[in-house]
Amino acid sequence: MDVAIFPGHVGKDCGAVDTAGAGDDLHSVEATITACIASKLALLLSMMGIDHRLLPGSFDYRIAASDGCTVGLSIHCDSLPADTGIHGYHAIYYPGSERALELAHHIHNSMALIPALVECRKPHSRRDLAILRRTSFPVVLIECGFLSNTDDEARLMHDVHQSHLAFAMVEALRRWA
Repeated sequence: MDVAIFPGHVGKDCGAVDTAGAGDDLHSVEATITACIASKLALLLSMMGIDHRLLPGSFDYRIAASDGCTVGLSIHCDSLPADTGIHGYHAIYYPGSERALELAHHIHNSMALIPALVECRKPHSRRDLAILRRTSFPVVLIECGFLSNTDDEARLMHDVHQSHLAFAMVEALRRWA
């Protein structure tokens, strides 16, 4: 197994920006959190002897550099315009990809074991996400929580919670393989 790890919204693609913060396009809260989770995931995979590629940078670079991978995880934090009370995690896969659907369910089940983490919704598909449709291998986009929810944001910024998320992703990959 060769895992492509895509930390969400790093560089100029700012993604979900903390509305209470400075809103710096180059260093959004999401980019910081996803880079931390991706680094922890890469370390765990290294310790287990699982081949992987940590792929920050531009989208085109990520796609090109992931050539030859067998599976991918795109790590993100969701956000809504205001704190509506919606919180939790969810996994997204490309419609028609049975292997990605299977991995999304493993991720969902592994993350359900993390203390204080709740499900936002069951695994679901989306056709419009380039990271899911432009790769030649199954990729699951994982929304680890909502930055627009103060409780989720506090958890996402906590080192131990980030480690729990990385462990859950490794466990899902292990069960999926």
